[in-house]
Amino acid sequence: MSSEKSALSPKQLSFAKAYAGCLNATRAALSAGYSEKTARSQGSRLLTNVDIQAEIKKLLSHSGLSPEEIAARWDRIATVDLSDFYTKQPVEYTPRISKPLAQIVEECRADVEFEEAYAIRCESLITEKKLRETFRKRMKREALKRETYLLRLEMELEQNPDAVRIVAGPTVLRDELRLDLVKAEALGVLDLVKSITEGRGGTSFTLRDPDAALDNLAKWRGMLTTKLDVTSDGLPVMTPLRAAMSPELKKQLLDARRAAAAAQKGPADA
Repeated sequence: MSSEKSALSPKQLSFAKAYAGCLNATRAALSAGYSEKTARSQGSRLLTNVDIQAEIKKLLSHSGLSPEEIAARWDRIATVDLSDFYTKQPVEYTPRISKPLAQIVEECRADVEFEEAYAIRCESLITEKKLRETFRKRMKREALKRETYLLRLEMELEQNPDAVRIVAGPTVLRDELRLDLVKAEALGVLDLVKSITEGRGGTSFTLRDPDAALDNLAKWRGMLTTKLDVTSDGLPVMTPLRAAMSPELKKQLLDARRAAAAAQKGPADA
């Protein structure tokens, strides 16, 4: 037991404890005292330490979760399907379309004629003199507005016969995806949501980071490790990729990394 404690520094032990609690390498590194600038890279590096891995497994076993259960949770996060959180619903949609001004004028004239005929028929239904007079005055005010608007359109058309306007088109039904947290709960995936926010635009949500889950899953299964290759002048190389590279490709990659490092130093440091 004492050897396990001495194998890790206090900062590494703090990282292991934080990671066992949140399963997020970057957050665990921040909690352990690493800077925001280096937390992501340090978290990834720390997870490759075999002593830290052993400590994390020990902490997780005490929490009642096996490594396989943890891996299964990461796998669910990494492969989450957004369709589980949305339902397709038909909604009304009114597009904006381009229409010739001449066509708008003709439609406006037809509307003026229709409203005039409608007002006459409605007035004939009113038997009480006072109510009929009130109705007639209101209809005249509305008719005046329509006629003055038509006059303006006609004058604009006289100035520019080829003019067009952007107007509301015909309203149609179209399918849209709507957030459906009830559906997500029924499918048993609501636990994959990191946060839910209510705002002006409605309800929004943030999923747990699938990329981080994939990285963690790959590290846990030994698929992704960072090692130091003595042939790379101290530059880190991802071993699974490096093993699959041809010697020519390895040399090109190494040259490119050296050039990038030299460019970052600048002429003053050279």
